[in-house]
Amino acid sequence: MKLKLIYPDLPFWRAETSRLALFIGEIEFEDYRPSREEIAKMRTEGVFPFGQFPVLQVDDKTIAQTGAIARFCGKLGGLYPTENDFYAAKVDEVIDLATDITGKIRPSLIKKKS
Repeated sequence: MKLKLIYPDLPFWRAETSRLALFIGEIEFEDYRPSREEIAKMRTEGVFPFGQFPVLQVDDKTIAQTGAIARFCGKLGGLYPTENDFYAAKVDEVIDLATDITGKIRPSLIKKKS
């Protein structure tokens, strides 16, 4: 299986959880951090199913949305509980909380144009 994680070099957690899960699980993947210009081109090419990133390409298929990618990578890395639905829900809780927090602090992480 060939994995390519696409996310620019930004100070957000959105791809970091997946990178860590793959790294800890010793899963080989390409960590592609495109420039703004590359992102614009990729958008016109339809690389981002919902117009957003991160995106994980798995062979010839694409997974979008931070939580879905994190869960997929967690399962590959042996970090996501697949035998206990309660524990899986607790992991989901943390992923969803991080998403909520990101929405709240995002404005403070974006550089304002002077």
